[in-house]
Parts: sequence; C-alpha cells; structure tokens
Amino acid sequence: MPAPDAKGVVERDVWASAETVKKTLTERNQASLYVNHHGTRMKVDITRAEFEEAFRKLEAAYPDRLGLCIGYDDGLAHRIEAGADSFLMPSRYEPCGLNQIYSLRYGTPPVVRATGGLEDSIDETNGFKFKEFSAAAFLEAIREAMVAWADPEGWAERMKAGMSRDFSWKRSAREYSDLYRRLADGGQGRAVEP
Repeated sequence: MPAPDAKGVVERDVWASAETVKKTLTERNQASLYVNHHGTRMKVDITRAEFEEAFRKLEAAYPDRLGLCIGYDDGLAHRIEAGADSFLMPSRYEPCGLNQIYSLRYGTPPVVRATGGLEDSIDETNGFKFKEFSAAAFLEAIREAMVAWADPEGWAERMKAGMSRDFSWKRSAREYSDLYRRLADGGQGRAVEP
C-alpha cells in the first residue's frame, strides 16, 4: 500500500459500516485507513462474508488510501496501531479493552464508543468518545478527531496525555488497597495499616 498523506487511521471493531468508512475517505482527502479484521465480533445483521466483501470493494475503489488485512497478525496489529494517527474502536460492548490502552501508550489517540473500560479510560484529554451506538455518531467522532489532528500542537498534547496515563497493576493494587483501608476503617477516613 502506498504511503498515505496522514499516517493512517485504524479500524478495529467490525460493526462499523463500510458506508462510514467510505464517507470518511470521501470527505477527508488526508484520511487513510487500514482495516485489520479478524472476525471475532460481528453485528447481527451482517455476516462475516458480507463484511469482508464490503471492505474488499472499498479497497478496490480506494487502493491508495485503504489497506485491508483479513486475518490477524499480532505484531502487525501493534505496528499499525503504533504508527497510526488515531485508532478507531467503536465497540458495542467492551468490558475492559486493551487496544485503547495500547493506543494511549503508543501516542495514538483513540476514537471509542463510551462503553465499559473504554468509557473509563478515555477522556477529552487523551482521545475521543461517542455514546450512541450508530454509524452517524461514530462518523461524527471521527470528524472531531480529524479536526483535532489538524492542530499539531493540540494533537501532540493529546498524545502526551495518553502516553502519561498509568494503567499498571501497581496503580490498580494501590487503589484497591486504599479502598480496602477506607472500608476497614468504617469510612472514617483514618489510615489503617495493612
């Protein structure tokens, strides 16, 4: 695939319609997409074959701006995510989600649907969220990200904010320990030694 004008945008969850991707490609000259599809979660009204065919047609129509990988390669997925300008994760349901955390660590502000762990880990300082599970809401969030991307200083701040987030087990353990101490203290706010 020839080098795009922008580093690229990665599409993760398969419910995002081909029409949304097509609109993104036609509206924004600098947008390039790489779709890495491994077919684990499918929207009920589209089969895997239909999804793949829709994106094959888009790849044929936009060969210099859309790359398609049917299958999964973990190393390739990480390289794409690290090299992308933004990572699209429009999950219907996501109890935790690791990809948005990888994106933040790589300095790739994600566009996510506000659900589960995506709601908890992404905010206006490090990425973009949309609430309604619809192609229109997803497209609007993509547009917001593309406008923000056009401001290099603001985009760099968003990247730095994401890279500085601490999602380590050490931080989580400290928060659980603090919660346990508060509960053991009966909510009185006194420090309780472990």
